[in-house]
Amino acid sequence: MSSFVRPALIYLALGCAWIVGTDVLVGAEPFLSQTLKGLFFVAVSALVILLLVRREGREIEKDREWYRSLFEFGVDTVFVLDENDRIVEANRTACRKYGYLPREFRSLTRADLIAPGEASTTLEASGTAGERVERRQARHVRTDGTTFPVIENERSIRVGRTERRLLVVRDITQLVRAEESLRASEAFLRALVSCSPLALFGVDADGKVTAWNESAERIFGWTEDEVLGRPLPIVPPESQAQYAESRRRVMNGERLVGMRLVRRRKDGSEVDVSLSAARLTDEAGSLDGIVAIMEDITERRRHEIALAESEERYRSIFENNSAMIMVADLDDLTILDANPAAEKFYGWSRDELRRMKITDLDPTPVEDLRRQIAEVAPGRTGTGEFRHRLADGRMADVEIFAGPARMGGRPVLFAIVHDIARRMRARAAAREAEDRFRLVVKASPFPIVVHAEGGEILFVNDAWTRISGYGKEDLPTVDSWVRRVYPGREDEVLDHILGQYDLEGPAAEGEYRVRCHDGSLRTWDFMSTPLGKLSDGRRAVLSMAMDVTERRTAEEHIAKTQNLESIARLAGFIAHDFNNLLTMILGRADLASAHAGGSPIAKHLDEIRDATGRAAALTKQLLTIARQQPLHPVPLAIDRQVEVLLPTLRSILGDERTLRWEPGAPDVDDVIMDPVQLDRILVNLCTNARDATTPLGNVWISTLPVSVEEDDLMPGEAVVPGPFILLTVRDDGSGMDESTLARIWEPFFTTKPSGKGTGLGLPSVFGIITQAGGYIRVDSSPGIGTRFQLYIPRSGSAPCGEDLAPAAAQVSADEPPEFASILLVDDEPVLLDMAAELLEDLGHHVTPVLSAESALEVMGRPGARCNLVITDVILPGMDGPTMAERLRERFPGLPVVFTSGYGPDIVTKHPTAVAGACFLEKPFSVADLAAVVAKSLHSR
Repeated sequence: MSSFVRPALIYLALGCAWIVGTDVLVGAEPFLSQTLKGLFFVAVSALVILLLVRREGREIEKDREWYRSLFEFGVDTVFVLDENDRIVEANRTACRKYGYLPREFRSLTRADLIAPGEASTTLEASGTAGERVERRQARHVRTDGTTFPVIENERSIRVGRTERRLLVVRDITQLVRAEESLRASEAFLRALVSCSPLALFGVDADGKVTAWNESAERIFGWTEDEVLGRPLPIVPPESQAQYAESRRRVMNGERLVGMRLVRRRKDGSEVDVSLSAARLTDEAGSLDGIVAIMEDITERRRHEIALAESEERYRSIFENNSAMIMVADLDDLTILDANPAAEKFYGWSRDELRRMKITDLDPTPVEDLRRQIAEVAPGRTGTGEFRHRLADGRMADVEIFAGPARMGGRPVLFAIVHDIARRMRARAAAREAEDRFRLVVKASPFPIVVHAEGGEILFVNDAWTRISGYGKEDLPTVDSWVRRVYPGREDEVLDHILGQYDLEGPAAEGEYRVRCHDGSLRTWDFMSTPLGKLSDGRRAVLSMAMDVTERRTAEEHIAKTQNLESIARLAGFIAHDFNNLLTMILGRADLASAHAGGSPIAKHLDEIRDATGRAAALTKQLLTIARQQPLHPVPLAIDRQVEVLLPTLRSILGDERTLRWEPGAPDVDDVIMDPVQLDRILVNLCTNARDATTPLGNVWISTLPVSVEEDDLMPGEAVVPGPFILLTVRDDGSGMDESTLARIWEPFFTTKPSGKGTGLGLPSVFGIITQAGGYIRVDSSPGIGTRFQLYIPRSGSAPCGEDLAPAAAQVSADEPPEFASILLVDDEPVLLDMAAELLEDLGHHVTPVLSAESALEVMGRPGARCNLVITDVILPGMDGPTMAERLRERFPGLPVVFTSGYGPDIVTKHPTAVAGACFLEKPFSVADLAAVVAKSLHSR
């Protein structure tokens, strides 16, 4: 039922009930007539009321619809909140602004609209609790997480009997931006005034300074504190009247722009300035002062003067320049002017050229020519090569540098023309040279590659393909090259190569191990250089490599050889000192034995002598490693020597292993070698083969005559090329890896368990073969076996020095002893005392000295004499052989005995070797010492 009908019906019902009720109660007459009149009145009244209510209702509905439209479609966002700040209703603007649906707002509170971490700021508040009005500033958040600044206006309202609060939210994003822009603008203006290169200042109506920026201070020298509130100090006295007139004109509203003046600095100097000034008024239009801008134009004035002089110079340069210069109109290409050089080159006079156009000289199509000129006209200087026609009909190659200019207020084309006939000939020659260079690069023995940004490989030469096995078709890109030849290092190497595009000049890239197409590894040393940019803008790099594989292999071999040489020298030094100690121990044991008689201590002394002998044998091994072991080389048929030793070698290997003997040199010349040392070599190698093989393993020994040439030798193999016997010992045992193989010649290095080997066997083999003038090569692989190849020089090619054998065997035991005065020289005090005591026990008179210089001093005294000199070979300062030679100059035929742990070669190969001398090897016993002394004394 309509809300308009309900009140009328209620009135009608109540009115009828009232009429009927009252008539019945009062008993009005006539009842029916009177009642019907009352009912009619009520009905008419109800109808009137219905019409009035309906009319008023329509007006109210119109107002309600208007307010609803205002609520829904207003510019501002409107919320209705309950007493708990929960949103009861929100208009459409709120839905559009925040991104929520109307029903979604009803689950939110005002606090949910505030951006996280933000708080609202109350700007204004008034009224009581029931009529509270608040104005706040806050930052609200949308459903997508974006935030925006707002102004909240909240006030209490009543909806029926319910208290509500109306929250009107206005988005002030644009206002905030405008304020920020205003602040930025004000800051910019302040910064502009502060940092402006122009002097900015202001004066009031009385001419006193009100503003003064930093540039004014810089230009004129007065600081802001010095000028504010004072008359303008920059006006010279003679310009005061002119300054007053200018100020009057500006105050009257006239603007001054670019007025040139002379003003004064604080130091009294003058400065040329350009003045611009305007009147400054307040909001009411009243005079507030004058603002002025002054520019220091001292340099400009100087430039203007220079420009005038430059124009004069230009005319002179134009007329007298050896280059052809022409000026043409940009529109119709008419030649406006040409200098004498152009007259001479083209063959036309200046007047004739001025009647011509550029198209009369250049056969280029007019459209192309105008296009080229149009590219120059906007202000870019252009250059190009052309062919121009001369007056005699010939065509000449020219290069033109052209650019826009102005002459007489109109735009012109200024062109400088160069005769490039000589350049064109040079270019043709360069092109030929470039073709030859390409041929050289292509045929270069060094690998060369050219690659560009993006990784494209543009070129590889023949050497690159020949050495690596890869052609350009195999490696289209740098990435494909890196991933094929640098396995395991792809990313590192690729980053390094890509960094080459930033090179500013040639750079050494270093050495890289390259895996070739056949799987072999080679070492390349790279050098890269930038080639500039290609036509497409990409940078290109040329990389050239040098294959240093053989060189690095040789250097490694040399380094290994030098390391072994150092170890050998160290072993020799140790053996020398050890022999001195053993000599002292053995000598003292002999001295003690002479006095022990049948004492129980004699047994211990004998054991000391035996231990000394074993230690001496160990020292001999060290001397062998040092290649200083005394050798007794003899002509030796190597096959027969091996065959004699075969039973011993089979015994070493055991019955389970098979020894295969393959003689290959039965009829060749003998080798010169100590047979004992050869036996030691074979015993050592077969012992190692036994330890490396299983009980059913095989060992091969073979010989073969070979001829070694210089090219067959590796660096570090310092032998004389010629005929050799190749002695090979091979097994099929466990083999050695590379790290073990690299250390097999090091003394005391062994892979055998503790107590099973001394680590001196293979170093001794190396020392013996090297001392004999040969060399060794070894190859081994884990699980396959080991092969030792020993190259031993044949007769006539092996080094062989004269041997000094101990003289004990040449002295008869029946000969009576001879006592003598002996000069004993040794730099070891303990050894010197022991040897002197031994000699004195033998009945000799001994003069012990510690150096060769002391020996020469003693023997140089008047009346000095001796029958025998016993001296160590190695002494500090002057050595033993040199000292002996000096003594024999004074005492001809003086017997000499040399002592050393290095063997007799150290004497026989000495530059001042003494003829007829005897040699006593350390360590020596009393018997050895007595024998060599007796031999030397009987041989006088």
